[in-house]
Amino acid sequence: MCSHWSSFARHGGRFLLVVLSFCRAGYASDMDKAKALLDQNKYSEAIDLLVKETDENPAHEAARVLLAEAYEKADMPDKAAAAWRDLAALSRNDANLRKARRALSRLRRQELDKQDVADAGKTDASKDPFKIPM
Repeated sequence: MCSHWSSFARHGGRFLLVVLSFCRAGYASDMDKAKALLDQNKYSEAIDLLVKETDENPAHEAARVLLAEAYEKADMPDKAAAAWRDLAALSRNDANLRKARRALSRLRRQELDKQDVADAGKTDASKDPFKIPM
């Protein structure tokens, strides 16, 4: 009986390595495909692929980074901010955390700048104590 189990472990282990290498190959090709789609400005297709990837593998941080960047490029700031927040909440990688925080700050700054432009004609800048006339 032990010989059967050791034989199974030997052959099963090889089978497991083959399956894992096949999965990794598919994994990498999906990421490569998403990057290629982003380079071709096919944001909706890349987003669909990356959403599927992050749904299937929530811990895949590189896919989350690409997804957030794709949302930004597709001019979807609300979804981009949500994707960056998800990455910041899930990540244990310092580089990804810094990237997420910077992106959230950038998106917030863009939002505030749009508000300033929209409010420019509605309010008197001289009455706002936080505005410095240039």
